[in-house]
Amino acid sequence: MKKIVEFITLSEIGGAQIVLQKIIENLKSNYKFYLITSGEDFLVDFFKDIPEVEVIVLKNLQRKISIKKDFLCFIELYKILRDIKPDIVHAHSSKAGFLIRLFKFMNFDFEVFFTVHGFISSTYSSKTAILLMDFIEKITSSLVDHFIFVSENDSMVALDKGWKIKDYKVIYNGIEEVRQENNRVLSKLVEENNNKMIFGTVARLSKQKNPLKLLNLINNNPEEFNDKFFIWIGSGNLEDECREFVEENNLERNINFTGKIMDANKYVKYFDVFYLLSSWECLPISIIEALQQGLPILATDVGGVSEMVTELNGILLTKNYNEKEFLESINALSYETINNMSNNSVRIYKENFTLKKMIQKYNNIFR
Repeated sequence: MKKIVEFITLSEIGGAQIVLQKIIENLKSNYKFYLITSGEDFLVDFFKDIPEVEVIVLKNLQRKISIKKDFLCFIELYKILRDIKPDIVHAHSSKAGFLIRLFKFMNFDFEVFFTVHGFISSTYSSKTAILLMDFIEKITSSLVDHFIFVSENDSMVALDKGWKIKDYKVIYNGIEEVRQENNRVLSKLVEENNNKMIFGTVARLSKQKNPLKLLNLINNNPEEFNDKFFIWIGSGNLEDECREFVEENNLERNINFTGKIMDANKYVKYFDVFYLLSSWECLPISIIEALQQGLPILATDVGGVSEMVTELNGILLTKNYNEKEFLESINALSYETINNMSNNSVRIYKENFTLKKMIQKYNNIFR
């Protein structure tokens, strides 16, 4: 039985962590898995009592760059990999991917698989930092045996950046069928706004997801939103600022930030339209969850989103959409158009984004 190390920087819940979780959960009878990560969060909690999976928490692993911590992490990892002697190390984050390349450079005898869930340079605003991160990824890319991209778009971006790619596959993220349930908070919100079209999202309140831009658009055009109501499920570092903005500008009749709701994917049935207005993405699982439930999608055309959303099942906004573009798009979504889009969303999910398809493809490349 092959020994596979699944390596990711953070254990907290997120798209990359969910993909990793599903790979191990569905293939643990085929391979011996070791999960290496940091912290005591989602992934560690999920696998700590599953005997087929060995969970290893690195004390010095963190997302932030630190010469001292990264060196200590390297030493920790060296001892672990020397003892495990894995056949495959499969990395899922930029820090994990970089550390594993160092061991490949040292001629450790394992295959390196790297699923690209995002480009590290996209998280920086400094041009110097972007150039530096792109350069590091480019010169170390040849140390990866097999790249996995979650969208065709990302594979093209990597090639455009000059990565030296020996082998790659595109494997879309996939999810299992989610049974929809009732939620008291959302039921009340929908009931209070039963004469309005409900736009909903599940996303972090962070710079990436652009909540303040949406709030300013609503605030500047109150007459355009009398028959529309926005629900935002999620928390994040911009939550307090968003709530203050809503209160100061009396926008409670237009938008509600629910905060974090556990298992939010079980409640997207309350939405008429799913929206995601991100500045960058790879292949967001939240959109896949909305497709599965037959929701029309309003999203920015970033990353692989255009591989999930077409004119048949939604509307794509440009990355830096302006007020005019946004208002024209939401006004184009009548109940008649969204009903026509619903069946296409379900079809796109079944054709491309099921969990079964994703797991089969990972199993094929691990063999």
